[in-house]
Amino acid sequence: MQARHFVNACARYFFDVAVGETWVEFMAYLDGVEAAMQEEDEMEPDGMRDVGGVDELRRRHEACLDKMLFGLLLRHRQTKVMTLLEEIFSAVLGFEKMCLGTIMDADIIALHGEFAQKVTVFLEVCRGLGGKKGYGVEGGKENSIERLVLGIDFNGFHSKKR
Repeated sequence: MQARHFVNACARYFFDVAVGETWVEFMAYLDGVEAAMQEEDEMEPDGMRDVGGVDELRRRHEACLDKMLFGLLLRHRQTKVMTLLEEIFSAVLGFEKMCLGTIMDADIIALHGEFAQKVTVFLEVCRGLGGKKGYGVEGGKENSIERLVLGIDFNGFHSKKR
């Protein structure tokens, strides 16, 4: 259940926040450009309004993709965090593989200990990222990495000393 919760919380964050919200912002920009062009056609059929052009569209699209990469923890400077996340997912897949074969209690206990330890470290690292540039609150927006932490550890289960 812990592994399923972790994977589901990560998937929700990656799809809904890192990709979904970023894409919605970009689409809102495109809708604004389209509305400005429509208004221009209706009000001034002979004139042209500056809506930024292709270079502005390219710049905004690149910024959108950069923000997605950042939210997905795929930027070069986030390699260590992504490696830790991959190790957690490997432990989850290892457990699934064990379930298909002969299950040994000692193996399950060891794998669960590894999983729990890596999740705790991952959450500590993510909490630490909250104060770094790009992760923290900017211009009234909430901290997206904190949403991932809350999704995984909303009740403090991994934070409690056991």
